[in-house]
Amino acid sequence: MSNLLGPRDANGIPAPMTVDESIASMKASLLKNIKRSAYVYRVDCGGCNGCEIEIFATLSPL
Repeated sequence: MSNLLGPRDANGIPAPMTVDESIASMKASLLKNIKRSAYVYRVDCGGCNGCEIEIFATLSPL
């Protein structure tokens, strides 16, 4: 389970993560081009609700 939390120092504090320059430039470009909030449309077609749970998990805070 500890490997899911990311790298930590000797005191258990999360180590700062580095971001590659190409990733940082892509993120800046995307944020510049997105003019408004993204929308997720959900269509209930019947089923096990697994997809619905995943959609709501992305929209809710951790």
